[in-house]
Amino acid sequence: MANLSAPPKEVAARIVKEVGFEERIMGCRFRERSGPMAVTLYSFREVVVFLNDRFPLIDFERLEDWTRETMGDHELAERIGGIIKQDQSDQAKTIQIRELMAERLLQCESIVV
Repeated sequence: MANLSAPPKEVAARIVKEVGFEERIMGCRFRERSGPMAVTLYSFREVVVFLNDRFPLIDFERLEDWTRETMGDHELAERIGGIIKQDQSDQAKTIQIRELMAERLLQCESIVV
């Protein structure tokens, strides 16, 4: 997986802060005893942490749109879209997307600090 180019400062600033209620993204965790549990995610960091869960479920296409529209990160959204189109399991896609988003988060934190 190739590295992402450095994001503009405006995008980096958006990625490191929380979003409002209308801009949130939803996911779902699965637990053996309680079953599926909805998760509300208000930041890019929360999405990255959520994707580290044992059984995360998120609508990949919605995540792609959220990354493009809410975060303003078109490059990352395109890369997520490319992963979505690959012929592999959702688990493999989740791992790739998580790694890509974690890389972007580190970039943004180093720019905004």
